[in-house]
Amino acid sequence: MMMGQKVDGVAQNINQSLQNGAGRSKTQLALAITKDIYRIDGLRGFYRGYIASLFTYVPSSALWWTFYHLYQDHLNNQFPSWFPHLGIQCTSAVLGGLTTTTLINPLDIVRARLQVQRLNSIGQTFRILWREERFYTFTKGLTARLIMSTFYSFSIILGYESVKRWSVKEQYREQIRCDDEEEQKRIVRSAKEKRFEELKDIIKLIKNYKKNKDLSKMLSSFEELTKAYQKALPVIAKEEKGVTPRFYIQCLVEVETFLNELWEDRDGRKNLSKNNSKSLSTLRQKMRKYVKDFEADVTKFKENPDEEEEDEEAEEKSESESDEESEAEGPAAFRKSDSETRTKPLPKVKPIAPEGDDSDDSYWDSDGEDETSSSDDDSKYANLKEKFLKVAGGDDDKKKEKKDRKDKEKAQRRKDREEEEELEMEGGDGWQVQGKATQAKPKMFAKDADINTGVVLKKLFEILAARGKKGTDRREQVEMLHELYTVSEANNLGIGIAVKVKFTIISAIFDYNPKICDAMKPEHWEKLLQCIAELLDLLNSRTDIIMGEHVSEDHEKLDQAEYEAEQDPARRFFSVRGCMLTTVERMDEEFVKILKECDAHSNEYVERLKDETRVSAIIDSLQTYIERQSLPSELCRVYMRKIEHMYYKFDPNTIKHNNGESNVEKDTTLAVMDRLCRYIYVNDKEERIRPRAMLCHIYHYALHDEWYKARDLMLMSHLQETVHLLDPSTQILYNRTMVQLGLCAFRHGHIKEAHHALLDIQSSGRAKELLAQGLLLQRQHERTSEQEKIEKQRQMPFHMHINLELLECVYLVSAMLIEIPYMAAHESDARRRMISKSFHHQLK
Repeated sequence: MMMGQKVDGVAQNINQSLQNGAGRSKTQLALAITKDIYRIDGLRGFYRGYIASLFTYVPSSALWWTFYHLYQDHLNNQFPSWFPHLGIQCTSAVLGGLTTTTLINPLDIVRARLQVQRLNSIGQTFRILWREERFYTFTKGLTARLIMSTFYSFSIILGYESVKRWSVKEQYREQIRCDDEEEQKRIVRSAKEKRFEELKDIIKLIKNYKKNKDLSKMLSSFEELTKAYQKALPVIAKEEKGVTPRFYIQCLVEVETFLNELWEDRDGRKNLSKNNSKSLSTLRQKMRKYVKDFEADVTKFKENPDEEEEDEEAEEKSESESDEESEAEGPAAFRKSDSETRTKPLPKVKPIAPEGDDSDDSYWDSDGEDETSSSDDDSKYANLKEKFLKVAGGDDDKKKEKKDRKDKEKAQRRKDREEEEELEMEGGDGWQVQGKATQAKPKMFAKDADINTGVVLKKLFEILAARGKKGTDRREQVEMLHELYTVSEANNLGIGIAVKVKFTIISAIFDYNPKICDAMKPEHWEKLLQCIAELLDLLNSRTDIIMGEHVSEDHEKLDQAEYEAEQDPARRFFSVRGCMLTTVERMDEEFVKILKECDAHSNEYVERLKDETRVSAIIDSLQTYIERQSLPSELCRVYMRKIEHMYYKFDPNTIKHNNGESNVEKDTTLAVMDRLCRYIYVNDKEERIRPRAMLCHIYHYALHDEWYKARDLMLMSHLQETVHLLDPSTQILYNRTMVQLGLCAFRHGHIKEAHHALLDIQSSGRAKELLAQGLLLQRQHERTSEQEKIEKQRQMPFHMHINLELLECVYLVSAMLIEIPYMAAHESDARRRMISKSFHHQLK
């Protein structure tokens, strides 16, 4: 109470000062207000909210500088080399300010409220804000603060960096300029170059430690090498097709040989220190275990260790020696002659020799140089800093030139080898050797070869033998299989071989994409649809073809001659191993992945969506084939695929049929859906497909305003009691069905039923996520990256989405029609409950 009077007193005095300030200057008004605050609160009035300000500005400053440097380091690698460094710093400052403002915004709101409303504590202020604003507390006034932070951060860092450059002393100003130039000359390297350079640096250290017999450091470097190789594995798999780099194998062989020689030298082992002796035994055990994974590569290297260039080894040796010498410490390092120190090449800068000078004295040690040459050498540089400054460009250009020369020489040697091997293999059958860089490719057939079923099958198995191996060209495999199919058709080998090869082509097309989560490329998708349609046409054109997983490869019947020679009609058939149903199911899953990969608002999505007619036609063709075989379990799976392409689509013929128009087709989608679902209800023995069929059936009824049928089927299914036991995709379908049921009830005027059906989805605030129509923002590590990847795979394609705004509108209208009469009836009831919290929140 006293606090309230005090607040009112301060406010009244300030208001009175402002009202009486007509004709007074701003300075006089400010002094009057200051006196009023001091008279009522004393000095404490000027420090109100001081603790809250500390809790706001201290983390804000710390976070701002942290994010500023993080963004600056990241942008240095992203921006091109010609981009000004000051521009990168200003961009980093703006990004750091935006990030910090977003994180600190709640604390800033608490500070402002505490100072303005004169509350007692930070906790009380936060509770009041939470009670009034809820989650809007975190975003209140955020836009204005972000705009202010953008201009503030930009101007602060622009002034800070500019003043820092202007105020530096003259003797250091050139160094600042050179540092900026070096930063601008950034070199963008690929992931392969970075990983391989890391491996080579560690290998260089291992070689130095090996010369010094420093086994403890060699052990630690070997552990670092294995970790670095593990990091480089994705790059090796992508860039090198899984082939281990030769320099890595060479290092393993050299270290293994060194350890074995050292282990066999018993006298030498006795002279080792205790630490080195222990490191030797540990390193030897680790090396023996580790080399087993590279046994084939090590054996191959030992057979031909001189395949790489000899000068490459010499270069590595010279580099390791120079590094070893550069690490030397003590007085001996400083007692070297001036000429020796002067003539040794710097790591990144070489002195430019005068024209016409053929001697190598400027690059190598020379005892014949005198003091005159030393002064001439020093005169090439403006100051001492330039002489020893590392410049980014020179050494890199030399390395690049040397690398290009090596690549050309290697390519020439490879070409010569291939020509020799081609001459050796000329005129031979079987495999044609393409050289080390390419995978061996089988020839089809010789010109005079007798083409029959056995020869074609043998060639088919040769092609399949390379399937899944490293370095296999998948596109080449598909081309060879197509060629094999053409050869079998040209030689009239029969429909059995045609079905076998065509099914293998489909499997090879699926192998195009090694990653399960990624969608298939459009050109591969077109080939897949065409091949599956052709294969189903072949299967439906004949009744004497048996295809299934129950057929083993040893019992396949593919020979046309054996088929024609068979006299018993019961045994006169072709049998092929393979499951057409699984193939079509996988094709359907690929179709969904392709749709989810496309931008939902692009023409590409529309073009891909047009393929649904072809997919549905393939499913209908598969249905014809399975119905002929009379397999209820497989037929249920086919019907379920057809239902899932039909249940969410509205059929306008249903309205015409209900109106009694005579020109309507006999079967509407309601009738087809009813027939397919009833078959599944009766014949699904495993109870896996039936719940999904029921939910699709209810959804379709609700979509066509069949309220009573949809409601009765939902009540009879008892899915509400067991839905938590079902798989996540079925739970998503259940949520979609309940939403559609609620919309149907609303259209029929059943307000309470509509509200109850939509309550669980809408009141959670996660309708978008529960309907698999997108992911909400991650809150406090609520979802791991692995979980996020799995949930993205469960998302529905855009054309199957339910309008979330319509859903919210229907729910709020239903809640309003129920809530307002209830509020009027219980106006005087102090214990009145809320029917819909969302509706009350909207009223506020």
